[in-house]
Amino acid sequence: DKLDYIFISMDAMRFDHTGLGGAHLTPNLDAFAAESVIVDQAFTQANETLYSHAALFTALLLTVSRRWQPRSLV
Repeated sequence: DKLDYIFISMDAMRFDHTGLGGAHLTPNLDAFAAESVIVDQAFTQANETLYSHAALFTALLLTVSRRWQPRSLV
């Protein structure tokens, strides 16, 4: 059997405003999450969505892909 994957990435969404975080402001997302695998520990290559997605979808460190340089080098 093939597994189906859905990747959901949200920028600037507070965890405590979701059903997982205790609020009931996202009923559709909460219903989807009830039938899903939840990853409760995740790590990122950068604190900005654009750079994090570049690392995620290329499987390269940002310093290797040259998509990002520390501000002290710019």
